[in-house]
Amino acid sequence: MNEDLNPQKKSRLGLLIAVLAFVVFAGVIWLVFVPRIRAAWTLSGVPRLLEAAAENEKTAAADTASVCFVVRNDQSISFRMAECTLSGAPTTGHAVLEALLKGPGRKSGLQTLIPPGTKLIGFTYKSGRAFADFSGAFDDDPETTFLSIQQVSRTLKSAYPPMTGLTILVNGSVIYESD
Repeated sequence: MNEDLNPQKKSRLGLLIAVLAFVVFAGVIWLVFVPRIRAAWTLSGVPRLLEAAAENEKTAAADTASVCFVVRNDQSISFRMAECTLSGAPTTGHAVLEALLKGPGRKSGLQTLIPPGTKLIGFTYKSGRAFADFSGAFDDDPETTFLSIQQVSRTLKSAYPPMTGLTILVNGSVIYESD
């Protein structure tokens, strides 16, 4: 009978040794590679991207944002940022562009050079690049179109500080691109 128990004990002992070896191996792998993985994760820049995305989400929840308007003097035009109340638009970009199109109000001394009647058809922000599509009224006045583009660019850079490029479209056709 003792002889029958020996193979059973041997098999249990072998299983126990295998489990113990696996635990020791996993522990060594953990000790060796976790610091390297953590360092690679930090160097990759992913944590900073996640922080920036979280910050953009906070900005999207804000009720106000800086919008670029102009001040006209007799001989010059200058740009000024003003805090505006945002609408319930789906994204920060939509909201700030709608505030820009709405204008600053008459009492502020500021104005927008974007022609009245201009509508925002669509807005997308992806990988640091903003795309804004406006109705045909946007480029009705060739003399102020460049200044209107500057208002859009400065407004979006305020809303999306990591913005690296801008494409402005009118009725789906590109009129301006920057990097």
